[in-house]
Amino acid sequence: MIFDNWLFRHRVFHAVEPILPHLHNLIPDFMVYNSEEQPVFIEYWGMEGDPVYDQRTQLKFEIYRNHNLPLIGIKPADLQNLDEAMRADLHKHRILIPR
Repeated sequence: MIFDNWLFRHRVFHAVEPILPHLHNLIPDFMVYNSEEQPVFIEYWGMEGDPVYDQRTQLKFEIYRNHNLPLIGIKPADLQNLDEAMRADLHKHRILIPR
């Protein structure tokens, strides 16, 4: 909910947990579009250290990598300064934040 609210407050059009059937039914946390209208995926890796979660994370990461999909990965430490982390990552992927 924290990320959803952040994206909404900054008027970044996004989808929450879209199902991508053509990619092994992958369900990213969020999908946004960059300035070229290409999808960029956002994942919150919030339960690192749990073996089952880590295995699922690795599988998802491999799907993104194997299909050359742009991915923004957010970790719990990023919550300390979410505004800075999100702005930097979105900017890297050419996602515009309206003023």
